[in-house]
Amino acid sequence: MSTAELTSTPGEEFLEIIADLEGEGLLPPVHAKLDPISDDPRPVEEREPAEEDTEEIEEIDWP
Repeated sequence: MSTAELTSTPGEEFLEIIADLEGEGLLPPVHAKLDPISDDPRPVEEREPAEEDTEEIEEIDWP
C-alpha cells in the first residue's frame, strides 16, 4: 500500500472510534474529569459544589 492510498493515520482512526463511542453514550467525553469516588456520572465541572465541612474541631492539650 502506498502512502497516497492512506486517507487517515491510525491515530485519527482511533479518535474517530472514540468519538463514535462517546456519541453513542458508551464512553464519557475524553475531556471530562471523572471522580472515581462519586456515583454521579456528570463531569466534575457540571456538578453542584459540595458543602464544605465547617465544623469546629476541639483542640486537646495533651500533657
